[in-house]
Amino acid sequence: MTKPQSFSHEFVPKHEILHKKEKEEVLSKLGVTPQQLPRIKKADPAIASLGAEMGDVIKITRNDSKADTTEYSYYRMVVK
Repeated sequence: MTKPQSFSHEFVPKHEILHKKEKEEVLSKLGVTPQQLPRIKKADPAIASLGAEMGDVIKITRNDSKADTTEYSYYRMVVK
């Protein structure tokens, strides 16, 4: 994964831009095209801090609020 976000706050989950190979693996595993992923705007503060471009796939990692040991990953495609 590339550049992690440059700011942190307890309520903001970790955001990372996926490399091309990672993007292909995730899309294949999920059986979707990039256009089928939920979208996130390029102007979103977390996305802007990454320097993400349109078409990038972002991995968002959240911790379970009740059990700090459980992590969930979500994927979003950057749009205008």
